[in-house]
Amino acid sequence: MLALVPVSGAFGSSSAMSEKYNDASSEQPATSVDAISNTITNPQNVGDVLRPIPYKNTQTEAAVVVPEYKDGTFKTVGKGGKSGDVPVTVVIKGGKITSITIGANSESPAMLQKARQVVVKQVLSQQNCVDIETATGATYSSNALIDGIQRALKRAEKS
Repeated sequence: MLALVPVSGAFGSSSAMSEKYNDASSEQPATSVDAISNTITNPQNVGDVLRPIPYKNTQTEAAVVVPEYKDGTFKTVGKGGKSGDVPVTVVIKGGKITSITIGANSESPAMLQKARQVVVKQVLSQQNCVDIETATGATYSSNALIDGIQRALKRAEKS
């Protein structure tokens, strides 16, 4: 149990405050937590039980609208690479993205390979270029590749 001790020099009467606190605290049992139900209770008010409120996500995610694509081969150039532009070819068959290839460029082969592994995998599985993660350590190459794919898909959209 915690007891308050009077302090000299305090504003008001700390003796009176500590007496009131000590008297009140000796009458009230401490708050406790029921380990089974994970509820917080104060035994003096048995009817007052605080329960954890379940988390409810109130934000709604926007639906991603995947446009319909025309079949064909769409060649573009992605901007924003560390060493320049990145030529990209996107092939669409049956309205689905079936392949993405990268043309000759000045990017570091290791960085572009890393970007290709991460970015192309996501685009082929999602069938769009929305919320694509960049490859760690290959951000510029990833961004150039994403830009090229986005440009190609824009050209491939049915009007």
